[in-house]
Amino acid sequence: MHVLLITYIAVCVLDFSVFTDIAMINPPVITVFKVVSDIVCATICLRQTEPECMTAQFDQATHICTLFNGYKHTKDSSNANKTAVCKWDAHFFANNN
Repeated sequence: MHVLLITYIAVCVLDFSVFTDIAMINPPVITVFKVVSDIVCATICLRQTEPECMTAQFDQATHICTLFNGYKHTKDSSNANKTAVCKWDAHFFANNN
């Protein structure tokens, strides 16, 4: 089980999609402060297993990473946060950009 999880993390971190102009609808499962980049935020999301993180949103201005357990979102052109998901989940956000 642990080997599978590590492989999943390694593959996804190397192959994720980032979107902007997205406001998440679901409440966050956790907020992490002092995060340095969207890549680090995506990595934190992949390691969050209980509750599971499916989407990470990074605020570049405040260095806050917000983790969500779902894909529910709406288009919001005023939201400059970077939203990261694994490439195979990117179709949930493809119509927004």
